[in-house]
Amino acid sequence: MKNFVKSSYLALVALIATAFSACTNDYEYTAATAPENEVYFSNALASTIEIDKNAGSFEVALNRVSDKGSITVPLTFEAGEGNVFNVPASVTFADGQKETKIAVTYNPDDIQYGQYVGGTIKIGGAEFDTTYGISAYTFNAGCTAWVAWGTGSYREDCMTTFFGVENVVYDVQIEKNKIEEGMYRMVNAYGKAYPYNETGNWDDSQDYYITINAKDPKHVYVEKSPTGMDWSHGMVSIWSLASYNIGKGSSVDAVIAEHPEYFGTLENGVITMPANSLLISMANYNNGGFYTSGVNGQWAVALPGSAIADYSVNFAYTGRYTDKDGNNYCCGNITWGPDVAYAKYALTTADELQNTYEAIMAGAECGVAEQQGEVRMPFETSGNYIVLVVPYDSDGIAQEYATVKVKLDDGKGQASEWQPAYIGNFKYTLFFGSD
Repeated sequence: MKNFVKSSYLALVALIATAFSACTNDYEYTAATAPENEVYFSNALASTIEIDKNAGSFEVALNRVSDKGSITVPLTFEAGEGNVFNVPASVTFADGQKETKIAVTYNPDDIQYGQYVGGTIKIGGAEFDTTYGISAYTFNAGCTAWVAWGTGSYREDCMTTFFGVENVVYDVQIEKNKIEEGMYRMVNAYGKAYPYNETGNWDDSQDYYITINAKDPKHVYVEKSPTGMDWSHGMVSIWSLASYNIGKGSSVDAVIAEHPEYFGTLENGVITMPANSLLISMANYNNGGFYTSGVNGQWAVALPGSAIADYSVNFAYTGRYTDKDGNNYCCGNITWGPDVAYAKYALTTADELQNTYEAIMAGAECGVAEQQGEVRMPFETSGNYIVLVVPYDSDGIAQEYATVKVKLDDGKGQASEWQPAYIGNFKYTLFFGSD
């Protein structure tokens, strides 16, 4: 059917073309001339205008076909709801000028951040009619408190709660609030930029923001933020425990006093949140209940011009070594991230882990790895042990430690299976409700 219609249309065009060609000797075409005072708005004008709150005015371009003579063009303005702008009753083209500017004025005190209003400017007077252009221009103008800042980086540590994905680091666009110092937000951090996403995993019909309150650099928190991402269980949202409690009516100072561990920090351009201080939910999972996230303590945002340091460390068990005197050693390889200068390590037990860590911090003797590679730690009896590894930066400052559980056999009894365990502790807390 479509081919038939298309063929009929082509035949009709051919017939018309033949009819016109048959009488070309008797027909003369004279192009229409545009009125000398034809005035119009360009179709390239943006319908939404960002303005400077304190400027007091902005300009709208008006064009004409001919540049001959000086003319004054009357204007009318149909104000939209909530309009705060004033449009002059006329505008003038100087001789030789094909474009002029309409100065739209306003009182800076009337401009509310995030509120966009306006109306329609029309060209008045029949002598200025436009044959091919646009005789009316509709706009909305306003001022946003958020401005683009640049590219930062994000180390994700929320999706690990439900899906166990890696703590990937990737580029994100950062905006800052020009009214409130210390307010930042990531733009579409869980959209196309997120390495684990596939097409269709996120809503691309609008922008989504992860908003971070770092007004107090020592007490940073993440505001409730829908991500726009859906991995088959409804839209994912994240926020921090601090923000959760503030949203329930507690003051910031009260939450700081009672739960300082809920807050992150902003240091050297990098925002970090402590382990288990974040929450995550999926809208269609358990009624949108919130669960503890950031379990690895790896959540971080590097603001433009800064970088996320990688102080990660790991111990991989390789076997038991017994020397000629019958002494046993737990052997394994210590590896670390590019920002680790060296690491201290010790073999301990679950009951003595905290004491061992505090002893290392106090300067007690322990193993020191100046470079990555194999280390040996003596042990006497079979049992369950923990390898404690503390990374240090180039200034000799200890970073967050890592632990690996190992089961060791002294060789005097039945051999045991050796296998490393996952690093870190897991804690899940369910928060019902969406507020």
